[in-house]
Amino acid sequence: MYINLKLHSDYDLLVAASKIEDYLEKAKKINMPCISVSNTNLFNAINNYILSKSYGIRYIFSLEVDGFNLYAKNIKGYKKLIYLASLDKASYSNLQKNCENLVVITGSFNSYIYEKLKNNEFDKAYDLVLEYKENFSDFYIEIPTFIAKTNLIDSYIQLIKATNVNYVITSDTYYLEKEDEYLQDVILSIKENKTVSRLKKTYPSNLYFKTYEELKDEFIELEDEIFSKGVKNTFEIAKKCDVEINFNELKLPKYEKNIDEKEELKIRVLNALEKINKSDDSEYINRLDYELEVIDKMKFNSYFLITQDIVNYARQNDILVGVGRGSAAGSLVSYLLNITKVDPIKYKLIFERFLNEKRQGMPDIDIDIEAKKRDLLINYVVSKYGIEYVSNIISFSKLKEKQIEKDLKRVLDRNANFTKIISKLLNNVRHTSIHASGLIISQDKLVEDVPVIYDKNTNTNVSQYDMKELEKLGLLKMDFLALANLDIVADTLKEINLSLDDIRLDDSNTFSMYNSGDTVGIFQVEAYGMTELIKKMKINSVEDISLALALYRPGPLASGMVDKLLQRKNNNEKIEYDIDDLKDILDESFGVIIYQEQVMKIATKIAGFSLVEADILRKAISKKKADLIEKLKDNFISGAIKNGYEKEKVKKLYELIENFAEYGFNKAHSISYAITSYYTAYLKTNFKKEYMTSLLNHKITDFSKLNVYYNELLKYNIDLFGVDINKSDIYFKVENEGIRYGIYSISGISKNFSNDIVKERELRGNFLNINDFAVRMIKYGLNEKNLKILAESGAFLEFNMTRAEISENAQEIIEIATKKNDDEKNITRKLFYTGEVEEKIYLKKDIKEYTKEKINLLEFKNLGIALKNTSSFEYKMIYSIFSNIDNYYLAFVSSKDKLFINGLEYEVRNINLSMYINKICVAKLDKNKIVSIYTLKDSLFSKNTRVYISIDELSDDIKVKLKDLIRNNGGSNRVFFYQNKKKLESNTYVDLNLDTLTSLVNKVGIKNIRIKL
Repeated sequence: MYINLKLHSDYDLLVAASKIEDYLEKAKKINMPCISVSNTNLFNAINNYILSKSYGIRYIFSLEVDGFNLYAKNIKGYKKLIYLASLDKASYSNLQKNCENLVVITGSFNSYIYEKLKNNEFDKAYDLVLEYKENFSDFYIEIPTFIAKTNLIDSYIQLIKATNVNYVITSDTYYLEKEDEYLQDVILSIKENKTVSRLKKTYPSNLYFKTYEELKDEFIELEDEIFSKGVKNTFEIAKKCDVEINFNELKLPKYEKNIDEKEELKIRVLNALEKINKSDDSEYINRLDYELEVIDKMKFNSYFLITQDIVNYARQNDILVGVGRGSAAGSLVSYLLNITKVDPIKYKLIFERFLNEKRQGMPDIDIDIEAKKRDLLINYVVSKYGIEYVSNIISFSKLKEKQIEKDLKRVLDRNANFTKIISKLLNNVRHTSIHASGLIISQDKLVEDVPVIYDKNTNTNVSQYDMKELEKLGLLKMDFLALANLDIVADTLKEINLSLDDIRLDDSNTFSMYNSGDTVGIFQVEAYGMTELIKKMKINSVEDISLALALYRPGPLASGMVDKLLQRKNNNEKIEYDIDDLKDILDESFGVIIYQEQVMKIATKIAGFSLVEADILRKAISKKKADLIEKLKDNFISGAIKNGYEKEKVKKLYELIENFAEYGFNKAHSISYAITSYYTAYLKTNFKKEYMTSLLNHKITDFSKLNVYYNELLKYNIDLFGVDINKSDIYFKVENEGIRYGIYSISGISKNFSNDIVKERELRGNFLNINDFAVRMIKYGLNEKNLKILAESGAFLEFNMTRAEISENAQEIIEIATKKNDDEKNITRKLFYTGEVEEKIYLKKDIKEYTKEKINLLEFKNLGIALKNTSSFEYKMIYSIFSNIDNYYLAFVSSKDKLFINGLEYEVRNINLSMYINKICVAKLDKNKIVSIYTLKDSLFSKNTRVYISIDELSDDIKVKLKDLIRNNGGSNRVFFYQNKKKLESNTYVDLNLDTLTSLVNKVGIKNIRIKL
């Protein structure tokens, strides 16, 4: 038997091919008592340690540094590994100064000793070994297995005897079995972006996990005594190395030095309680006392103070913070500290769902913030607590089937067996990235507990341990989640000079917007299915929105409970409860168990559970822990019977609770996001132009979204003004009763150049003409391409020149402007040339404007929409209609094989587009491919087109006029009428053409008519 001290796992990125789990399975099979992964980093080391223990195998912490392999003897040695792993390219010099409590071995094919012996430089190898022996207190020469059957083995034995230094036999392992060698070639090829056939082989062969017999066979020609000692020393090193990691210690930073955190927290929340006029309210006082007691017992006082400090900084520095997220909204302390904006007592939320003494791990307060200002908040945390104490969190991207297949197509021959390789490499680590939201703050310098990498791009540290490892080590993890919808809200609030606190949560017009299905741009409810659910629910409160968010998931939708709830809510059905005491708990959800908090309340009310026990039940059901659920069932039923409830009814109730696992939702989170959704709906309802402007800016380079939002503008009769070089800013902006197109949204114009245009205009005034613009913008890098794009987008129309003229003469305009700019820079010419110089300018040529069709094409290409031709009612009507027909889109055909949809160019190979060139048509998309194309007449007005009209909002007078209109324009197109979402019996037909469609829309309104082709 031997100990494998030289395992390399997939966390040695795209170098080793096997996972720690594979190695542990084999180690257990061959009775190896301990192992060591010796990668060039400490990625996954804590998980390796924990996983090894679960296999009954001891783990030795190790690291490869500058060719040497280092093994931690104790916790001090482990911390040395952390320090060395955190250095940027740790060197031999660093190792010399930090080798206490480490076993050091010379390394194998990356080592200096191997290099010298391979090059027949024995004397230099000899000198190095003596130097190492002097510098390292616990040092071994390594005899790597791959040299066992080469001439180098003699040099190694000679060196050991000459220096009288101890030695150890190792077996470098990069993959599990001998036949897996090709896997390493594959991943190295992926790493180097080369085909396997062109890969230069830099690693020896047979680097697989060998059994003792296979190891002995490799050294068959080595003297038994030498071999036995080399193997025995693997056990000797393992015996020296015994590190126990303490997972029971919290390492929370102090909020401030010399402060009683318990007392400080209490003072702050009591002051806040007084400000909301609840200091005499016994419910609030008792709840607060209880929460403070639990927080103190769990030693989390500093956690809440630190979180409050960070949130306060954000709120005080114009960084919009969400109202709450997750179970943290169930904490009154969080609410009083202004960490959340959700009153847990008002909304009947439970603290124990967030924090209780039986729950292991840190409390989890996730904070939603504006995406564009997240870095500002991170910078504050770093400056407050110090860069050595704060770190981003690493995340590891794993190889998934599609990614592996994509990689294999690059590096392997087409005839290779992809299936086998994919199965072997599936879920191997491919690369690292930074966790999108996580941040850790430590009470000690991070390198006391966590290896880090310094990231030059963000100017911050990044942990080498992932989120789960950090939590096990007791470090404070905070999540700052960049929520794009908050950017939209923040931009709108700034434009209208309001704050979230100014918005009431009972605006009837806002609820009407939900109920009309007008949900484009509304947080969490844009999906078609959600919109339909909301319309059926008839929203009239934030609690209703919360219910909708909780219900719109696969479990509830499939269970039939949604229909039951809607029937009860909308028909005022009397709800019968088997147990009357359920009424107070379930009335909010019309007798249906929706929320996890309801299960907890049922357990306390009916079965007499404490809220802590109720949370255990909630968690067991959510995680589907059958044994625990069965055990708690007995406790639940016996407790309920003891409280006087009938056994059969209680058993039936428990069955309902068990079924809840399929659909239960966290009410604290649902209420928080319902409020956020309401804010977005309120702003869209009451400040349409400003909110729509924010939406447009949020997706400023996404033409598909631009088209969706443009349809909203048409619906609200809000004008979208075209690009104007003297009126447009970088982004879209409100202008009078409309919105002005932003320069940065033009395809091909960068944000920097857009900014330069606006900056120059603010510095020196409006551009007077095309010469003035060109001369002033040359210094910012204006070129022929930019000028053409701007011209073709209509940016210079106020100069009384056609798009065609500026575009076709762009080269001349640029040359003249460049010459003038160069002359002005020429100091010598200015000083010594006194004669008059005729200043050359571009002279207008009065070139005829492009055709309407050509302008359509250019605007579709550059702006995503044909703005010039969208002012007519007919176009707006048709545009709006097609935005509501699945898979059919307005398209502009630019050539016999190309067309534009939403500003994106599509190549069409199966249809000849010649007859449609320079026309607005209708294209059908299937899986992002054009499958058919029609003229507007062919598509809209064919005999197969059906018309659907909702008459809910139509007056009796309008209905009479509608009837007359249809009677006078009879034809072959079927008309269906709907009332309260139900189709009415009718046998009505109309002759559908542009005139009749226009008349129909004028009568009933665009939102009440739909077309199906």
